[in-house]
Amino acid sequence: MSGKAKGALDQNVQERRLRPVYDFLDTGNHKRVIQEADRLLKKQPDFQCAKALKALALLRMGHVADCKTIVSGLISETPTEDNTIQALTICCRELGQPEMVCVILENASKVDKSEDLLSSCFMANVRISDYQKQYQVALNLYKLHPKPPYFAWAVMSLYVKAELDPDPSSLRISLPLAEKMMGKFLEEENHVNSEHELSLYILILFRLGNYKKILGIIERLSSYETPDLTGFCYKVKSECIRMTEGQETFADFLESRIVDNLEDWAYYENYIHHFGVVDERRAREFLGSLEKYLPSLPSRSILLSPLFLYSHLVRNNFTELFDPTPYLRKYLFYYGSSSSFYADLETFFSSLISPELKLEVAQIIKEEVYEKREEFPQVRKRIH
Repeated sequence: MSGKAKGALDQNVQERRLRPVYDFLDTGNHKRVIQEADRLLKKQPDFQCAKALKALALLRMGHVADCKTIVSGLISETPTEDNTIQALTICCRELGQPEMVCVILENASKVDKSEDLLSSCFMANVRISDYQKQYQVALNLYKLHPKPPYFAWAVMSLYVKAELDPDPSSLRISLPLAEKMMGKFLEEENHVNSEHELSLYILILFRLGNYKKILGIIERLSSYETPDLTGFCYKVKSECIRMTEGQETFADFLESRIVDNLEDWAYYENYIHHFGVVDERRAREFLGSLEKYLPSLPSRSILLSPLFLYSHLVRNNFTELFDPTPYLRKYLFYYGSSSSFYADLETFFSSLISPELKLEVAQIIKEEVYEKREEFPQVRKRIH
């Protein structure tokens, strides 16, 4: 029998012997857990998992000192078996010593350099915010098991350290190092289109204020953007243009994205958020100009955008408000009988302040909708 097969057999035997211990632990019968563990340890004194489960039972019975004694002894033995480590991990967490979990996993990963152990060790350091240690573990994990996400873990650790470490030198040292590492990584041919790694690199460059470089990267990589990456790149690119170019260029960019994505409401929201109050006339004229697409594309986004602009202006206490009723009539012409009618206009209804305008809107809805749908009282209730 091979060593691997014998190890698997031993593991199965141990799990079968421990089954009664786990059953008593699950039911909260900690006294029986200790009795069963002692019985197993009498036959096999080096049964590490039995010791760990006994320590956990002692802890839950209030015998903290006895538990700590067993745990300390087990840590010195450097256990690597999964069930033992799991039981010790629970003990340390219930003792309020999560840093000991890192010690247990770090020691185990030196003996057994398995991917699972190293990954668990990284996550344990993340939980206690030991940025330097998680960086070292992630880098070691990548060297032993070279997968792009593990390298990204190491770089992200540097980025988080730069952002959250109270030591001011971390920002000065860790962030440039993270940029250098990820830049070199992405230059390799087989990593040039790694979405998550690219997103991380752009995030680092953005924090460094290197907007021009970000714009260059996005321009070069636009040929293979996926839907997820496209949304991320749009947000970053728009922010970079806002930081480096004038308002005119920024507005032109946002408007071009709306024209290229007439159905995507997120682009309209972003545009109105930035320019609704800053340049209300331009925003209103641009959104109104999109009506030329309605005969071939009766888009809800096109029709709702002026009404959303009106609501945005009201929320921001804008005084010179335009008349929204022509836009309301156009929306009702296309979608007055739609099931989305109430939800679409909810925000607009809530922004109506003037009693006269409320009555006018109610009258318009009555004329455009009431004869087609017998639900006007519900609409009127929402308006008022």
